Amino acid sequence: MEHLYYSKKTNEVTYSASGPGTIDVYRLIRFQSYWKKNTQPTKLEKKSLVIKIAHDHLHVVDNYWLNYLLSTEKDPPPYQLDQQEILQSPHSEQQLMEVLTHSTPPLATIIHNEFSGNANKHIAGLSQQIPQIKIVQQPKKFGSQC
Repeated sequence: MEHLYYSKKTNEVTYSASGPGTIDVYRLIRFQSYWKKNTQPTKLEKKSLVIKIAHDHLHVVDNYWLNYLLSTEKDPPPYQLDQQEILQSPHSEQQLMEVLTHSTPPLATIIHNEFSGNANKHIAGLSQQIPQIKIVQQPKKFGSQC
């Protein structure tokens, strides 16, 4: 995670109990660390994420892009989404369809991981509305609504 931080030089003066450095007599008679360090100290600061907006385009750094940026992969992987994430969304179905059909990169796969009656109807509706999206079954949760 060190690539998320940078070293920032500070104006703070640091002292040590051993040399090399310059002796600060005032600190010496107060029984404090008295060797004034000659190097400028640094501290770790979090890097900022800068997003450039040009030609009315905004690149949103969501979990997909963040995971890609933190990976060692040369090319981004196909975009996939868990059905549970869709089902738990507070947004309307119309808003979700707008996002899912216009995402960059295009949504390639939905992981069908909840098997309740509601979830099964939902996945059937999604596959009708967006037929180019691959549906992959990976059971995580089984419901009682059949």
